[in-house]
Amino acid sequence: MVGSLLLALTGCVTEKDPFASDRMTGTGTSGSRSNLVGTWEVTLIVTVAEDLQTWTTRWDFRTDRTCTWRQRVVSAIEGIPREDLRTCEWVDANGELTVTWDDTGGVDVMEYTFAVFDPDRLVLQGVEYQRIP
Repeated sequence: MVGSLLLALTGCVTEKDPFASDRMTGTGTSGSRSNLVGTWEVTLIVTVAEDLQTWTTRWDFRTDRTCTWRQRVVSAIEGIPREDLRTCEWVDANGELTVTWDDTGGVDVMEYTFAVFDPDRLVLQGVEYQRIP
């Protein structure tokens, strides 16, 4: 009976998390099997001074390790949408996303996870994004 219990516990210890990324380590730029690949979006309503603004942020992570960040801000006072678009390269490892921006060469390292183990709910720097089909 003890042997059966140990065998069962051993099986649990080595069982793979079904939502864990099959991330490749290193900085290779060939294909990616990361769970980050895809399009992610969040819309937030933010108060700025006397203005109410809607911020919609979208990330596109491609298998060739290139990415696009787009943010659209609509001010209730101005009523005019303003949009920023930046391109980048990305690498992920151990719950960290490293983005290198094409326009400045700057590097941002951001922590990420998946909300309640749902591969369609990305939590990036504490903000939850939904996967867009």
